[in-house]
Amino acid sequence: MSDTTVETKTKSKRTPKPKVDKYNGFKVQPRTRKVTKWTLYVYEMIKEAKPELLSVDLVKDAFNNLVECLIKYESSLETSLPQKYYKYRKDGNGIILKNDYYSMLNGIPGKWNYTWQQQNDPIIREEIKQKSKDITDTYTVLYELIKRDIVPYMEKKQWEITSKKDIEYYHNQMEKLERDIKMYEQSIINTRKTLCEYAEKALKLQQPPVLTKFD
Repeated sequence: MSDTTVETKTKSKRTPKPKVDKYNGFKVQPRTRKVTKWTLYVYEMIKEAKPELLSVDLVKDAFNNLVECLIKYESSLETSLPQKYYKYRKDGNGIILKNDYYSMLNGIPGKWNYTWQQQNDPIIREEIKQKSKDITDTYTVLYELIKRDIVPYMEKKQWEITSKKDIEYYHNQMEKLERDIKMYEQSIINTRKTLCEYAEKALKLQQPPVLTKFD
């Protein structure tokens, strides 16, 4: 083996393979990182609904700012992915934030890891409120950039899912009613047959009896 071959092999071993950024600059975090789990859903929804948005720097910056904002609160915050049932629904899915009285995250899917006593402390409660506002304000920047493509897409997908299920339900009900009709039709046939039998018996009973004759 020549020195040139040995040198080439040595170089190939020493040269690390370049890391491929499959997210093209989006700071998508591992699924195991609880504080940013929600952003996995946001990213995948953008990719699914309008992948061209992943090439827009403003979208990328807004997404990365959201990730960094969440990481600031990693010690006290967990976010979550929506259930499959809510993936395309506009209520409680994590794209359109709908706050309610019991939500301490302004509609963001997740929870603050504070005890009940801490949550009732006015100072800590105000702190949670400010942190939640920080996150939702940061997310709103991203939402404004993606909503025109994402929300109509979700509405259409949810309609497809719902209408498919409803159509299947109505078809099943129609088939059931058709079976019921056949059953009722057969019942009517049997009832008419019985009615005829009763009518014949009634007619026979109208005939006087054959009387006994004596010589």
